[in-house]
Formats: sequence, structure tokens, C-alpha cells
Amino acid sequence: MLTLEPRGPRRAPSVRERDLEPAGADPRRLPDEEFSALVTPHFDLMARVARRILPSDDLAWDAVQETLLRVWLRGSLPEDPKPVLVHLVVRSALHVRRCLRRRRDHEELSAGVGSCCYDDPAAALRDREVEQDLRRRLERIAAGPRAVFELYELEGLDYGQVARRLAIPVGTVRSRLARARSLLRASLGADVGVEAA
Repeated sequence: MLTLEPRGPRRAPSVRERDLEPAGADPRRLPDEEFSALVTPHFDLMARVARRILPSDDLAWDAVQETLLRVWLRGSLPEDPKPVLVHLVVRSALHVRRCLRRRRDHEELSAGVGSCCYDDPAAALRDREVEQDLRRRLERIAAGPRAVFELYELEGLDYGQVARRLAIPVGTVRSRLARARSLLRASLGADVGVEAA
């Protein structure tokens, strides 16, 4: 079970922590005992939710701490804080995951991992064949869903970036992406004689 024990010496709040406080917020906070009584029963759930999204316990703990800080800075909680806590911990965990992916992508790009040659020519040939097969299957999909799939899955843009690039709403991006995935799944399933789910 997670506890609210500080990990190190007390420090002054960072600029980022001060910025988390909404403008015009009531400077009064919940008493520590009341805050602790409201959130402590939900620690295990918050940690489990964050751990399902993130690759390590430490990162999950960071997402939980970020959530608790946001809630504490807000200064108030509903009587049943579980939905709010779960929602905020999911958002924090997804943010941490996006940051990790961007960092990994940047490090790989800096190291030239994506552009180096394979040590195994057979693996390089297999990858080229898989890519060509995927391109052939994508060509059979209508232009709208195909463009969204390529930007999201192949270029690694997020929903908002795809929406801005194509000048369409985010909801349309999600529905077109789901359609493209469904069509690809059906195409792959047809080749092996399995019905697409």
C-alpha cells in the first residue's frame, strides 16, 4: 500500500507546482487529516490504474503523486472522490507515457537507431516485405481513414496533431482510425481464414 511519506527533505514548491493552482482559488486547503481520510482508501486503486498504463512502479507512483498534488491544490473534493481521483491519475499516467515515448523517440533519432542498417539481412528483408504488404493493404482503404492511419500509426502523431494536419475534428480522427484498423484487421483475417472481430 502506498503512503504519503515524503521521499526526501522538504523543498519550496517549484514554479510548475505553483502554476497548478487555478487562478482565483480559495487559499484555504482541506485540513491534512481530512484530505488524508478522503484519498487514502483509494491509493491501491490509483496505483493499479497508473501501473496498467506505465511500465514501472516508480512511474506509477509519480503519476499518483502528481494526482494527489493536483487534488490538494484544488482545495476541495466531493464526498466520493474515487471517480475524480481515477480520472486524474489516468490523465497523469498518460501524460507520463507520452513524455517517455517522446524522449525515447528523440534519443533514438539522436543516436541514429532508425537509420542504421540491420546486422541481419534476412530481418531487413522481412521488414521490407511486411512494410510493402501493409502499404498494399492500406491502398485498398478509402483516402480519409488511410490518411489518419498513416499519420497516427506510421508517423506517430497524436490525435490532436492529426486533427490539425488534416483540418478535421478529433472525433473524426478517432472514428476514421477505428475504421482503418477494422478494415486492416478484416483484410489480414481474410488472408488466414479468420473472421475479423
